[in-house]
Amino acid sequence: MNGYNLTRSWFNYKFENPKKVRHVHSDMYFYIVDLWNRLGQKKEFGLPTDVAMECLGIGSYNTYKKTLIDLIDFGFIILLKDSRNQHHSKVIALSFFDKATDKPLDKATIKATDKPTDTIYKQVNKGTKNKIYKSFAHLSISVLDFDKLVESGYSKNQIDNVLESIENYKKNVSYKSLYLTAKKWLAKEPKEIKAVETILIPNTEW
Repeated sequence: MNGYNLTRSWFNYKFENPKKVRHVHSDMYFYIVDLWNRLGQKKEFGLPTDVAMECLGIGSYNTYKKTLIDLIDFGFIILLKDSRNQHHSKVIALSFFDKATDKPLDKATIKATDKPTDTIYKQVNKGTKNKIYKSFAHLSISVLDFDKLVESGYSKNQIDNVLESIENYKKNVSYKSLYLTAKKWLAKEPKEIKAVETILIPNTEW
């Protein structure tokens, strides 16, 4: 098993379980895979909590703990020894098996790359405009506005990170539009994906 197989296995699982997996899970898993590589691909190794939280930009221990537990429940991480106190780190191991069997992500990727154009076709219905992508306190952002940010060249991971930062920002009570605030914050970051033309196609099935 190598880094490529681990990455492929993770995205197969993520594709099959979109409601369970969040960007913080991916961040932590790939941090652990990178740590595994740096340590010479040891069968078991320590995971210092404070170092991991700082590297991942996680300020809440509860968030860190829940994310790690989720990765264990997903079957990608094995907890060999829990930490006894703040001076001892958890001892973990990577689970080396392919979670996905039917490879639906492979089929979806092949189907997408068969198209001779970079144009993205989207189906829209009457409820899309009002469907909420994320909300907290008095702020919310619609799926339509989220798509606008993606189409402008930012990755889902970048957008989710910015939305989470805004949520944790103590002075967010003064903000009136989550979309405009996210757009302003994202302007400080380099775009990760190439903006593409989007053509909206009415969905006659809905």
